[in-house]
Amino acid sequence: MVKSPLFLLNVFWLTVLHLRINMFISTFNPWISRLANDDQDVVSHYTSVYAIMQFFGIVVSPTAGWLIDKRILNFAKSYEKTKSAEATSAIVLPWNQYMQKVMKIANLEASLLYIVICTLVAVTLSITSMIPVLELQYFTFILLVACRSLTYSLNATFVANVVPSTLFGKAYTITLSVAFIVGLLQYPLFLLTEGPFDGDTLYVNLFLAVTLLFTLCHPVYVRRYCSHKQPDDQKDGQKYEDDPAIKTEEGTVR
Repeated sequence: MVKSPLFLLNVFWLTVLHLRINMFISTFNPWISRLANDDQDVVSHYTSVYAIMQFFGIVVSPTAGWLIDKRILNFAKSYEKTKSAEATSAIVLPWNQYMQKVMKIANLEASLLYIVICTLVAVTLSITSMIPVLELQYFTFILLVACRSLTYSLNATFVANVVPSTLFGKAYTITLSVAFIVGLLQYPLFLLTEGPFDGDTLYVNLFLAVTLLFTLCHPVYVRRYCSHKQPDDQKDGQKYEDDPAIKTEEGTVR
């Protein structure tokens, strides 16, 4: 499963988001100094506001997780179909397998909206940080907190949905390892900003904004995957009842 496009696109999405977040943090001081025209009082003020806003990640992160779980629960309820009262115990296990398939699709579709929102938040973060208006950067700080909170919680949720529970630890480690390795690109990008670009983060932010748009292929693929894998309640449910491999002659599950 870790070689599937579903998982690999999630790794790509996380990697780009992680790089975007790290680049903002690493270039914060030269960026805000340039916007403040090296006025140390202004720089100190915005640095303090930035640091205080990061503290609110303690509140935002659990809230993001709660919203994701709530949406998953709502999707699960919309997909859930009650079994007929006449259903025999001989098809309980197959029916549970069917419902697991339904729940997986429901969980993936529930994550879609927040994946798109998180990506657009990161793109907006890149755009607002390119606008040389100091007052606007309060909003940029809010976007950063939201982006950080959503990115890592969504990654954990998505990995839990697409890989078996026995492989979760390995798969989750792979996503973070790749993200941290690619995140090392922040150093050459930082040197590029400080050298040829003379401290101007405009070109790096523009590059990251365009790259972030490419990560939208991740939710697009997830949507197509869900559409193709969507179980037909009547068709699949009847298949479980009629499939001779499910029941023995005595009517018990093999």
